[in-house]
Amino acid sequence: MLLPGGIFGNPEVTRDAPAFPRARRARPRGRLRWAEVRRLRLWPLGHDRHEPAARRVHPAGEHPLHRPVERPRRPSGADRAGTVVPRGHRPGRQQPDRGSGGHAARQAGARVRGAGGELRGRGAGRAALRGEPDPRRAAPRHGERRREESAADRHPGRHRPVPGADLPDLPGLAPEVTALPRRIIHVASGREWRGGQNQVLLLARALAARRDEVEQVVVTGRDTPLARRLAAESVPVAPVGWRAALSPAALARTVRETSRTPSLLHAHDAHAVTLAGLAASLTRAPFVATRRVDFPLHRRGFWARADRIIAISDAVRAVLLADGIPADRIVRVHSGIDLDSVRSVRPGRIREELGLPEGGPLAVAVGALVGHKDHATLLAAAAALAPSRPDLHWAVAGAGPLRGALEARIAELRLGERVHLLGQVEEPLRLVAAADVFVMSSREEGLGTSVLDAMALDVPIAATRAGGIPEMLEGGAGLLSPPGDGPALAHSVDRLLGDPAVKASVLQAARLSVGRFALHNMAEGVLAVYRSLMEAVENK
Repeated sequence: MLLPGGIFGNPEVTRDAPAFPRARRARPRGRLRWAEVRRLRLWPLGHDRHEPAARRVHPAGEHPLHRPVERPRRPSGADRAGTVVPRGHRPGRQQPDRGSGGHAARQAGARVRGAGGELRGRGAGRAALRGEPDPRRAAPRHGERRREESAADRHPGRHRPVPGADLPDLPGLAPEVTALPRRIIHVASGREWRGGQNQVLLLARALAARRDEVEQVVVTGRDTPLARRLAAESVPVAPVGWRAALSPAALARTVRETSRTPSLLHAHDAHAVTLAGLAASLTRAPFVATRRVDFPLHRRGFWARADRIIAISDAVRAVLLADGIPADRIVRVHSGIDLDSVRSVRPGRIREELGLPEGGPLAVAVGALVGHKDHATLLAAAAALAPSRPDLHWAVAGAGPLRGALEARIAELRLGERVHLLGQVEEPLRLVAAADVFVMSSREEGLGTSVLDAMALDVPIAATRAGGIPEMLEGGAGLLSPPGDGPALAHSVDRLLGDPAVKASVLQAARLSVGRFALHNMAEGVLAVYRSLMEAVENK
């Protein structure tokens, strides 16, 4: 696999990350040369590419990506007895000055060691031949002054502290970086707008209200729905041209943001995990990942290297454990919603837009048209209720690759006048608020925050017992049926529409249960993960 970076000559890199090393022309079937890897590793440290190696100053006198090596000190002065002679000559055979002024002395001075044991330069030639100490270094105070001065003092803007040197459990983290980092680098591709992207927005909004505790920036794709909504919330955004899953521009920007100050990386989706993992490997920054789906991991990859993994439900945690992730690195933090904001939403005019009777029953489903949402089971439930409830309509919000197959199935079941595929809806909450019943037919579901929205909006829920859904609807907050069972799901919908007592009981339980999933609780849980990770770093 080719490591991403500006070395591939990607025009996005030079446009989006001007501080990245100068782009090279791409080589066919290119292989990464070691010199380019070294340049990539040195770039986050802020070094000038043209600065001589002798002037590059690193923490503790060593490169921050390598551990310092203790070396025995050379004895000096009186501790090192011996006659001072030019190197390469035996005592008694010192070459005379043949009348060329100080030239011979300067040449010899470059090859001798003085009485103090230091290697003399040309400027100390005559004194070295006489065995006298260099007058520029004779006074201790002068030597102390020279040792205190460094390239970092001469060029403070060029040499910045780097997260990465020698903390025990995170190799390369600088010894002075032991406090809780005040800066969080969120990484999220944001190429589509779904529940996971909404959770990134909600978390960033919650942390923005606590600027005294933590700073943050979100690295995401330019002109994506997530980037636009974050900007509207005044959340700092680092937009990049994130077109491919493994984007060199996104990696360059992530490394640059991480290198500015001691930071913690938080990846929010599978593509972001790869980029954040590479950035963490280069900068030695702590690395947190959030897992939002209950699918098995196809490849553990950087999931196995994350310092902590936030699972949004116990169901997701169980899948991670089955995939071999150590239990002490998995923390369950339920997703959350902004209860006050959701409850303020007013019902939309969906019946008028679809030409439906004003008082007719309406079942609503919100979710991408993908396989694990199992809209085929929803269509089976609609077909089962068609004879007994001819006035019931179904509105399905969401886009996805299975739309064509679902349209064909709707036509096959003769449900074209009852089931309405709405596509991507700009304000799905208004659609949910207008529903008489909310339906979730998934066969796999990490948690399903649209269920939480329905609970907050006092809409009764009929759902399948899949993934993390039962964790939200425990205590009778909704009616559950087996995944893939269309008739059972239809029975739950029929009970909620036809039995006022069942509906009232479900709504009462939902009001009591939804408070556990408030945005405040989710933000506190994530901050607790940040703190526990940094405390573990400090204590090791």
